[in-house]
Parts: sequence; structure tokens; C-alpha cells
Amino acid sequence: REERDELRARLENEATARADMETQRATLQKKLEEMEGKMVIGGSELERYASLEEEVGAKTKKLQQLYRKYRDAKKSFSELTDDFNTRRSGLMQNISQLETELSDKEQTIARIRSILTEDVFRLGLDIPDDSTKGYTLEVKALLKAPSPYQQLHQKNRSSEKKIGSTARPLVA
Repeated sequence: REERDELRARLENEATARADMETQRATLQKKLEEMEGKMVIGGSELERYASLEEEVGAKTKKLQQLYRKYRDAKKSFSELTDDFNTRRSGLMQNISQLETELSDKEQTIARIRSILTEDVFRLGLDIPDDSTKGYTLEVKALLKAPSPYQQLHQKNRSSEKKIGSTARPLVA
């Protein structure tokens, strides 16, 4: 009887140990499956396939999806590039037009300034310093600089003085 009780106790201990080991194995198996599910290799989940054909089919499908995404991105990039080039071309045309308009206006201002300067000189007026407020030094110098008409008139005066003539030029 003693042996039987010992044997029974040993069997019960082994059964309990076996049950504990089975529980541990199940827990470890579950953890392993969770880890495999989370494992990432090269940006895609680690997968196990039943056959080589199944793996080829799945990877072909993924490749087709990626190629579709690539084509869509390439098309979008092309459209954005075309839109950018169209806008840039329009802006370049606007810049060219504005430069032409600016040049025309600068020429008009130069002609008006020349005419006004000649009129001021013919009338014998000086350009007062306060009339050039807000202008840069270069513009002030241009306003006070003798025009071609004034230069010609000054040459005529100096040649008249040398000759000794008392004739005066007509003032309009």
C-alpha cells in the first residue's frame, strides 16, 4: 500500500506538472503567434504560405498594387509639373509685359522732364531745392543738369560773347 500511495502521489505530481507545462506551452505558443504577427521585415509583415504558388500569387498582387500606386503618383507629379510650368510661363509673360510698360513710362517721364527743363530754362527760372524733395540724389542731379537744349544755348551764348555780339536770343 505504501508503494501504491507513493506511486499515486508521484503520478498526481507528474499530472499536475504535465498540466502546468501544457499551460505554459499554450501561453508561449500564443506569445509566439503574437510576436510573429507583429514582426516586420522590409516594411511588410512576415507571412507564412502553404505553398510556393500561394506566396507568388500574394506577392504578385502586392506588386500590382504598388505599381498602381506608383503610376498614380507619377501621373500626379506630371500634372503638378505641367501646372507649375504653365503658371511659370504666365508669370514670365507678365514680367515681360510689365518691363515693357515700365520702359515706356520711363521714356515718357524722361521726355516730359526734358521738355519741362527746357521750358524752365527758357523762362529763366531756377529749379528750387524744395521742389525735389523725396527724389534720390541721382534724380535731383538729372533735374538740375542742363538739358541738350540748355547746353546748346550755353554754347551759343559763349560764342556770342567771344565774338562780342550784343544780340540776345529770343525768349518764347
